[in-house]
Amino acid sequence: MRLRRLAVAVLVLGLLATDAESSSLDDSAPPVVESSASVSAPTIAVTPSVSDTPTAQQHISPLNVTIPVAPVVEIAYPAVGYKSSVLPMTIGGTGVITPPDLAHTFWVTDRGSGPGTTVGDTTYFTCHTHSKRYVPCNLLISGNPQLGQEIIVTTEAGKLVYRVSEILDIPADKLASNQEVWGVNPGRLAWITCLYVDGKQTGSNRVIIAQLQP
Repeated sequence: MRLRRLAVAVLVLGLLATDAESSSLDDSAPPVVESSASVSAPTIAVTPSVSDTPTAQQHISPLNVTIPVAPVVEIAYPAVGYKSSVLPMTIGGTGVITPPDLAHTFWVTDRGSGPGTTVGDTTYFTCHTHSKRYVPCNLLISGNPQLGQEIIVTTEAGKLVYRVSEILDIPADKLASNQEVWGVNPGRLAWITCLYVDGKQTGSNRVIIAQLQP
């Protein structure tokens, strides 16, 4: 059964701990949507790193052209004003998604499949929000994402365009069993972060689901 990757529950505790872990950050720093700065998280190894300088071909391949799975360079959600270089991370046997810093979106390489035009499963991304100060991923909440908007994933093989099909707010203790998130869905993207409302974390996760466009 392809839900085997949930044999260890994905608790997403690391996402919910953002405020406590980053309370020492300077709240006076100006908002920066894209940054190479990082906050170390020694409990999660980042392997292998992808350069913050995009190297992918800057084009969207024409219809019926195969784009193979390749390392992810950048993710952009133009309608909410978000763009970030992408780094890889793994969950491993911990079952906990802990993005290693506050500045980037991370591609979860050991769940689902990598992005491409012929993949047979979901591609997973994750990033931190912060309820007390600005971090780039807050735009997935404050930017008011809507169904039908585009998400553009740039890999070393080309650009892939996804269209938002669902926006789910899921209690953290229900995330691991949610088949909309973890079921086998070819060409799907799932972008997981923490949900905050009125400056407070809610104990829930926001998951933006998008489908690859032909």
